[in-house]
Amino acid sequence: LQAKLERQLPHVKESFLLQLVQGYLFAYSEDDLRERMKHYNWDVDDCTFVVAYIRLTGFTLLEGRFSQGDEGLVTFAAVNMIEEMSARRFAQSDVLNFHDLSAGLFLAVPGTEDLGRELRALAEELTQAINQLLKLRVTIVIGRPTRQIAHIPHLFEEAKQVIGYRMFERNNQIIEMERYDRTESPTDIRYPFALEREIVEALRTGREQETIDGLEAFLEAL
Repeated sequence: LQAKLERQLPHVKESFLLQLVQGYLFAYSEDDLRERMKHYNWDVDDCTFVVAYIRLTGFTLLEGRFSQGDEGLVTFAAVNMIEEMSARRFAQSDVLNFHDLSAGLFLAVPGTEDLGRELRALAEELTQAINQLLKLRVTIVIGRPTRQIAHIPHLFEEAKQVIGYRMFERNNQIIEMERYDRTESPTDIRYPFALEREIVEALRTGREQETIDGLEAFLEAL
């Protein structure tokens, strides 16, 4: 039973992370989220959390190397590279494969030291490796660090949204949300996806007051 549990644990952790970053666990308190993560063998005490969104570009510009329908295979290869390189630099790193030329990276780092330099070094290393081995370009958005697990869905959504305004097919990009200049896009309109998911989840589970509160917040954001 212990051996089976250990084999399944990586899949259970990935499933939990997918639900977390996509905003489906909003009903859980900060303490509940921490307890669940400890149960899955994360060490979350005195940690700073960072999420990053990674998008491969230039796929349509390749001739002969990959064909239409190979996106999942290419993403799988990139995810393996991200896992290997992030594990070298961070003791707690998990990668989410979205199977569509994109991936997510979750880091839990002890202490409160400045992570900027280490995160930039990882992003540059990933960019160089993907350029050389897969012949693709890459855009990496490094989310804002947080000490609260409950903030992760919003920070990940923010990272995904900003990539839509800064997508270049032929160039590499590393965007750090802490340094991102919001005045770059004066017409920047952000649809409140996270709030929408919270309302749907509250409706499904019959939480009337939370549904009403969510609708008010949604309309205000809209």
